[in-house]
Amino acid sequence: MSEKNNEKTKSKLEKTKQTKQTKQTKQIPKKREQKQKEKKINQTQEKSEKKIKETKEIPKKTEKEPKKTEKEPKKSCEKSNNKMNCNLTNFVKSVKLNYIFFIGLAIATILFSTLDNNSGPMVWRIYMGFISLTLAILFSYHIHRASHFFDYMELYDIYFNNLNLSKPYNYLMYPIKKLLYLMALYADFHDKFHHDTDINREKWMLFYEGSQNILNCGGFLVILFYLTNFKVHFFKNTYTFNYNIIILWSLFYASYHLINYNLKGPDHVHSEHHINCYTNYGFDFMDCLYGTKYDINHMDNMNDGIINVIFITIFLLLIRQFKQYIF
Repeated sequence: MSEKNNEKTKSKLEKTKQTKQTKQTKQIPKKREQKQKEKKINQTQEKSEKKIKETKEIPKKTEKEPKKTEKEPKKSCEKSNNKMNCNLTNFVKSVKLNYIFFIGLAIATILFSTLDNNSGPMVWRIYMGFISLTLAILFSYHIHRASHFFDYMELYDIYFNNLNLSKPYNYLMYPIKKLLYLMALYADFHDKFHHDTDINREKWMLFYEGSQNILNCGGFLVILFYLTNFKVHFFKNTYTFNYNIIILWSLFYASYHLINYNLKGPDHVHSEHHINCYTNYGFDFMDCLYGTKYDINHMDNMNDGIINVIFITIFLLLIRQFKQYIF
């Protein structure tokens, strides 16, 4: 019996050894596969790390810069905490840049102020001359700005389409309607016709643009003051606005837009107004003051405008000499 038991135990031991060996043989290829997978993972990680390092080490010069298809405008004082001070500093920069033009304009203003028929001290006459110039500049800027903020023909249609009148009243309202229609058409000319690139270079359009600039930038003021006989009282003296100076500004405005900007080429400051009609109303120093510059880095050099001022001053002096009753 003992011998039989011994044989059984031996056989069991041999079986266990065989099972262990088979298990070990099965585990060997699995371990190899795992090691190979780990190697591949490590290799891919190393490659990705190398690529990341290479991209970081590329110098900035080799990076491709995006093509600048359009101007990226830097608007004035957008991120400034005090916009008023920022606008004033830009205004001063523009005046310093265009000091030749402003000196010429100041001399012409003083000249026409001394020739004015107003009574009283010379200082007050010069003062009224500069007030007249300031008024013309402000009027020209704000009337240009207003021309882009409303659709006057649309307002006209809305008002009269909703106005239900009987036939007799319609007949009575006809001349008023026609007058308001012409006024709305005139007000919309700049926004709808001048900014239309298909027609704004035609001769009749240039003529109409020039005449509208003369009226909008001072002509209407002269007509209004002349018809109303508007006067200002200072210290027992009576003063009128200087019509010569107002007309000087209106003629300068029209001539600079039609002549000087065309001579400057396509990249002048006023061309940016045709990109965004809510910026660069003109002239540049006014856009700096009101914060309506398209690109604050693109300052307009208006010193060539002194030639316009000289010729217009001579022209007005000649008219004054031969037509003294007009002025």
